[in-house]
Amino acid sequence: MNHPIRFKTTPPLLITITLLCFGLSPTAKALLPAPSPDGGYPGGNTAEGNNALHDVNTAVGINNTAVGANALGDNTTGAYNVAIGRAALASNMTGFQNTAIGTEALTNNTANFNLALGFRALFMNTTGNHLTGIGAAALRNNTTAGFNTAIGADALRENTTGDGNIALGANAGVNLTTGDNNIDIGNSGVAAESSMIRIGDLAVHEGIFLAGITAMSPAAPNQAVLVNPTTGQLGSADVGILVGPPGPTGPTGATGATGPIGLQGPTGATGAIGPSGPQGPTGAQGPPGQGGCDEPTTQTRVVFVTKAGDDATADGTVCHPFLTITAAMASITDAISPFPDPNNVTKRYVISIGPGQYIESQVHLKANVQLVGTSSLLTRLAIPFDINDPSWTDLNFSKDPRSGFVDVSLLSPPLDFNFQVPQSVSGKLFFRNVSITPTPVFTALATSVNQVNISDSQLSSGYTQNGINMSMFGSFVSAGNITINSQISTDTQVNLVGGGINGNIIVNVQSGHIPIDPLNLTSFAITENNFNPFPNSGALIVNGVDNVITLVRATADSIPIRQRLTLIGTATSLVRVNDAFGSAYTPTNPADWTAPPPTTVQEALDRIAAKISPVGARP
Repeated sequence: MNHPIRFKTTPPLLITITLLCFGLSPTAKALLPAPSPDGGYPGGNTAEGNNALHDVNTAVGINNTAVGANALGDNTTGAYNVAIGRAALASNMTGFQNTAIGTEALTNNTANFNLALGFRALFMNTTGNHLTGIGAAALRNNTTAGFNTAIGADALRENTTGDGNIALGANAGVNLTTGDNNIDIGNSGVAAESSMIRIGDLAVHEGIFLAGITAMSPAAPNQAVLVNPTTGQLGSADVGILVGPPGPTGPTGATGATGPIGLQGPTGATGAIGPSGPQGPTGAQGPPGQGGCDEPTTQTRVVFVTKAGDDATADGTVCHPFLTITAAMASITDAISPFPDPNNVTKRYVISIGPGQYIESQVHLKANVQLVGTSSLLTRLAIPFDINDPSWTDLNFSKDPRSGFVDVSLLSPPLDFNFQVPQSVSGKLFFRNVSITPTPVFTALATSVNQVNISDSQLSSGYTQNGINMSMFGSFVSAGNITINSQISTDTQVNLVGGGINGNIIVNVQSGHIPIDPLNLTSFAITENNFNPFPNSGALIVNGVDNVITLVRATADSIPIRQRLTLIGTATSLVRVNDAFGSAYTPTNPADWTAPPPTTVQEALDRIAAKISPVGARP
């Protein structure tokens, strides 16, 4: 049941004014009722001082004690709080189980389970819980952080949001601001650090005495404690590796008794020197020894890259490999290939790449540098490549620059090999046993000497050639298109031998361009992709023009069915050959040539119709 509230004697005029105010302003804030003797109020509350516990709701905010002006002045429903001192817990409204002793201690607090003892201890705290601040200005600037303990004037004074810190001593941890889980005893700490223990101050303390240290046998896994004399940081090391300086030499022992001298035997006569024997035959030369780690890469011309390498310490040898292809490429500065080369000064390099996936930004492939992996399954290069490097530059056929890839997978676009960028009329690229995921683009400068050779490889998205002398042997294109574009300044050559494509071959010829010749398909199958069927795959499309001769030579097994063959332009034609070089086609006397069997019903009907003479009208 509610306890009766006793009011102090009040003049009648004041009662009248009070009642009038209640009648005119029904929403006015309720004030704490007149206290019982010694500041006791309902709900087990105690208030002494101007505005102490001024706004408390005694039905909910119970068992609070406020002593001092404005102590717990804004408290409404907070319970079990103790505030002693002016403005102690002044802003607390709903926080419970807080204790603030000292002027302005926990002034801005709205949280729970906090203890502040001292002037402005935990002054700025708002929502931080489980805090202990003992000492003037201890945890003064803490706002939202929790579980901090500060004992000593200004201990953890500047901490704002760092959790779980412990500071003991005046100014202990005063430098901490946002770091978590630190222990600072007699040390001001370091701003923003976390999970550190600092005891004492190097500028103040000169010694340490610890009791309770137990003697231990120096056997594993015992660790010795090491101290950095500059910073005071402690560390440990296996006692087994600690070797002290040699001890002093012990005293020399007593000389033992001299034993008896034995009998000396007779000296034998010196024999005559025999004649020198004939020199034996030179033995067979042994196998070459394995190269040592000290052989410079400028002599071996092999630069190693592995996942265990270190670009900072590498020299490219097998014992000190690079970590990245970028660094290995940059280390090669003397690769040359003059043409002609009567003095044999050509110097080409190999970058040998170990297993693993290498993820790097754009790499400019240098001339005369071949990238060789362990296999296309094990060495995977997620790296965009181009040839934008001055080592390729050649405008007068005075060099023979060439580079390429062997036994690797190329995974990342773009793969843009444009000989126009470095101005190279003689550059060449080679791909052997390479798996290529993106679509590479090959662009010639001005001559068909710009060659690309692809063998025993797989291309997942086709390729595009602009000009270029292209040769592809025994390779397969699993998806995408092979796009062949004529050029105005250079002839385009194509030889696709063996393998095939699950896509389209598209030939684009423009008026005024140099003819694409040769354009040979030798046992290169054009098949339909089940996941991207015709017309998106399985077709041979030649977009020719009337004034540029375009002649496609293809073996029978390279030609798709008639419905999937498109020839545009009156100067465009397809020749079916039975051998790799077309020598069996079009003999001197065409009448001597017997056409091969037709491959479709339509072709057979066309041949029959051609042999039937027109029937004229009878006279």
